[in-house]
Amino acid sequence: MGATFEFVESNATSGGTAQVATILGSGGNSVLLWAYKTEDTSGTTNYTGAPVTAGSYSYEKWLRGSFTGVFNTVNNIKYWKSAGSLAADGVIDLYSGTTNTWAAPGTAASSIANATIGTAQPGASNTPGSLTATGSSGFVVLQARASTNAASGDSGTARVSMAYDET
Repeated sequence: MGATFEFVESNATSGGTAQVATILGSGGNSVLLWAYKTEDTSGTTNYTGAPVTAGSYSYEKWLRGSFTGVFNTVNNIKYWKSAGSLAADGVIDLYSGTTNTWAAPGTAASSIANATIGTAQPGASNTPGSLTATGSSGFVVLQARASTNAASGDSGTARVSMAYDET
């Protein structure tokens, strides 16, 4: 049968475990839509009312892969920014990091999402977790950071992808 994959987002109101804002896209691909904002809510809710302004940080986005179905092993889990840009002029950067332990997201500079996200699929796993039954990978933590001269308004879009090996 094989594993079924979905992106899931956890925030303070979901206690780190609830699946929120997952949407099944075309071809059965898991698509999770979210907006970087200064409010700890899932998905794209109220991003215009809680913008990331010049010189500030978004709330961290805590994402992970959720796997169901019948499979032997899911491992070698990788994530990367596969398309898009948050700002044509480069004043908004996307930072990332991983962990197995959930914590409530914040808007200070993240101690986990502290490296610029890669733009090519990595050759080896960069996400914690190996599964032999239904469960979730470790967390991928993302945060948008706007420079002090960032323009106001929408910042563009970026796609984050996750790949894995299944046996």
